[in-house]
Amino acid sequence: MPRAFFHPLAEQDLKDITYFIAQDDVDRALAFAEELEAICQKRALFPAAGKACDHLLSGGRCFPYKNYIIYYRSVPKLNAIEILHILHGARDHERIMRDEHYGH
Repeated sequence: MPRAFFHPLAEQDLKDITYFIAQDDVDRALAFAEELEAICQKRALFPAAGKACDHLLSGGRCFPYKNYIIYYRSVPKLNAIEILHILHGARDHERIMRDEHYGH
């Protein structure tokens, strides 16, 4: 079965999002983190369904979830997708993605 795994940058994004929401509501923060993880696992079933974002990442794709954009790439040899970043829509995605390096 296809799966999603998280690049360390995406893991940090998830922690940061959870921490930010937890400032107001810990239960909602934990539930939202679970939602994000679940939606990423569902996307692994249909990796080509995301929007191509080659201008930010060669072979990369993205999709929205609530106020966030989730960036990922397909890893066919692992039957998986790698979640690269989870960014709030108001952030400067081009700068962030340009400044990162995603080795295999």
